[in-house]
Amino acid sequence: MNINEKHDSYVVEFFTEDSEKIMKTNLKENRNSLLILTGKGLKYFLLTLASFAISLVIFQILGISSLAQTLGSFNVWIWFARVAGLLFALFALAMIVESWR
Repeated sequence: MNINEKHDSYVVEFFTEDSEKIMKTNLKENRNSLLILTGKGLKYFLLTLASFAISLVIFQILGISSLAQTLGSFNVWIWFARVAGLLFALFALAMIVESWR
């Protein structure tokens, strides 16, 4: 008995082109456009927050306090809170829509 014959039962077959034809799934590639849009919105929102933080630090270092006070004002942060709330609501809506599919 050859050693290779003895261990043939332990051989694992990898994914091949034939098994690709055999494996049929009923899943369709439906991309949730609301989730994609909300993800992009979150990306740009976080980039904006990071750029505001960098700007505040640079303005404080350079001594341009009037611009730093404008960027750090209450009204600017209210708008950031509104956008964050809107993005949160859109994510919740996208998750609900995705779970119904």
